[in-house]
Amino acid sequence: MKKVNLIKVNKKLNSVLFFVLLFTQLSISQNTTSESHKTIYVIIFGDYFSEDVIDFYFNNSIVLNKVKLKSSESAGATGISVSIFRETDNYFSLSSPNNEQKAMNVKADNNTIKVIYKGKFFKYQIHNDKGIYIVVEKNKENVIFTQYKKRPVFD
Repeated sequence: MKKVNLIKVNKKLNSVLFFVLLFTQLSISQNTTSESHKTIYVIIFGDYFSEDVIDFYFNNSIVLNKVKLKSSESAGATGISVSIFRETDNYFSLSSPNNEQKAMNVKADNNTIKVIYKGKFFKYQIHNDKGIYIVVEKNKENVIFTQYKKRPVFD
C-alpha cells in the first residue's frame, strides 16, 4: 500500500482553494461595473507577511483594524483582499475572506491608502491611470505598494 504525505496534499489543496477564492472574489469585483455600483479598486495583501498585524485605511477611513496577515508559502498572497466600490456618491469596502462590508464617509477623487505596521505609517497615493489592482507587500520592515492594470498573478 502506498503512503501518502498528507502535509503535502493539504498544502496543495490549500493553494488551490486559495486561488479559487481569490479569483472568485476578484471576478465578482471586476464584474460590478454598472453606473450605480462600480468597483474602483481591489487591494490585495501579498508576499512576505508572517503573522504581522496591520491597520488599513482608505482616505482616512479605517477598513481593517488590527488584522493579522500571513502570506501563503506556496501562493505568496495572504488570502485577504479589500474591494473598494462606489454606489452613486457613497463609497463602501468589502473585505475578504469574511465578506464584511462597511460604508465609508469618503468624498474625494484624490484617493490614498494607508497601512500602519509596527507603529509606522505607510501611505500610497493611488493613480487612477495605473489600474484598479493594488498589491500591498512587506519588504523587511517596510510596506510597499504596487499598482496594476491587470489582475496580478501570484506564484
